[in-house]
Amino acid sequence: MRRPRRALSRSRSILIGAIVLIVILVLQAVASIIGVVVTRQQSTVAAKDTFSYVGALTAERVARYAATAEEVVEATTHSIDGSADLTLDEVARVLYLNLSRAPQVRGAYVGFPDGRFVSVSHDGTGYSSQQVEVSPVYHATQSAYNARFTTVSTTDLDIRYDPRDRPWFLAGKGSVNTVWTQPYLLFGSDVTFASVARAARGASHSGAVTGADLNVDDIATILDSLPIGDGAQAFVLSPDRRVIAAPSDYSEQLRATAALTGEVPQASDINVGSQAVAQQSSDGEVFGETGGRLTLERGFPPREGLDWILHLEADEGELSPGLGRLQVTIYAITMFSALVVAAVAVVLYRLWRPLRGLSYRARTDQLTGLSNRHEHQARGAALLSRAEFRREIVVVAVFDLDRFKELNDDLGHDAGDTALVIVGDALLAAARENDVTARLGGDEFVMMQVVPTMMQVPGVVERVRATVEHTVRAQAPGGQGLGLTAGYSLSRAGHFDLDILMTEADAALVAGKRVAKGETYRYERPIDVT
Repeated sequence: MRRPRRALSRSRSILIGAIVLIVILVLQAVASIIGVVVTRQQSTVAAKDTFSYVGALTAERVARYAATAEEVVEATTHSIDGSADLTLDEVARVLYLNLSRAPQVRGAYVGFPDGRFVSVSHDGTGYSSQQVEVSPVYHATQSAYNARFTTVSTTDLDIRYDPRDRPWFLAGKGSVNTVWTQPYLLFGSDVTFASVARAARGASHSGAVTGADLNVDDIATILDSLPIGDGAQAFVLSPDRRVIAAPSDYSEQLRATAALTGEVPQASDINVGSQAVAQQSSDGEVFGETGGRLTLERGFPPREGLDWILHLEADEGELSPGLGRLQVTIYAITMFSALVVAAVAVVLYRLWRPLRGLSYRARTDQLTGLSNRHEHQARGAALLSRAEFRREIVVVAVFDLDRFKELNDDLGHDAGDTALVIVGDALLAAARENDVTARLGGDEFVMMQVVPTMMQVPGVVERVRATVEHTVRAQAPGGQGLGLTAGYSLSRAGHFDLDILMTEADAALVAGKRVAKGETYRYERPIDVT
């Protein structure tokens, strides 16, 4: 009776498989019809989601860049407030010291209530400075300095410049905190500037105003590097729609317009506009459409102190190209998949379990169940790629069992294998869901994880090392004599290469074991003396 039962069971399996296949084909047909209707809606939603992410990322980059100018103003104001009556040359040196730490800032300056003025700005590899004295007679000079702020030359200027009339002085003189000006044209030029300023309150310089200018060309570089299609563009606007910064392609047009009108160009002067307009950060994200292009406007977070507006625009197809192509190919995919499903359904049903087991064995270490070396390479590279994109820190830690050979020699390989299994289980228990743990071979293990800050790394690695060491000593036969040594390396900007980080961590481990086993060692990178 066994054979008929097997035949009946097999027939039932085939019937069930056929019914499932028919249901799949019907559902595919229905899904294809619904998909055509829904895809267009989803395309718009996906485009807005992408736009929203790019807008937030760009706003963060611009705000972080603008913060450097605020830091220069704060530092200069603090130096002035805390010092006795300084000469203009002494103020110039204070400005130089602060600018030398902020290459993003074009220049910084101080205006005094009696009309005196001093500025320092980057000039190639050196610096230039302008000074205006008003007593006993009006006298304006310009000096050139080398990289160490040693005077190279000084010339007289035939200009009449009064800082008290300039936008940055007017904006800053009544503020105890840094405040950004509306965009304005640089004195005697067609170059647009937005400055941050603050009033000094110290007894010796009461009424003086400190200011700083961002390099607008560098903001243009940020706007040039949007992580979406080539046709996408971003602009930084003032609340009254004047252009603070634009992509590099607009530089000549903006300067020509400014030279012609004598004013900072409006967004409409370069054909930038939207049916939906944001006026401030509380408006949130405002989407619109102009000339077939999707637009997004958003303010900067209030904590940044910027009342600027970020304007982005792009073709919807550039924001969700995959969904657009899906509308064209969805029917062909449905027909093709139906044929493929009919042809291979039975084969896949019979092969699925063996293939799944084979895939699992190919990716894991058979003794410990951790990832093997090949799988570690794949998952580790993916983890580093995500972390580099998100600007996160990744620690790569390698672990090596101390006195493992003695355990094998004394108690045999079965005891050694048991110890390795315990180490693997302990590492897996200490790991988080997205961490990468693997056995590289022998008694060498590795763990990779994203950490919030560099300060936490030593404690994290040491806790894992100590926990695993305690576990293997307590549970492994003869494990009382075992120990665990760890070496680790950290990713850094521009260095997210898995092979290099592994080599560094292993070097820290080997060098550390020569000093003392059972400890955690960090890889110390050689100091660059170039």
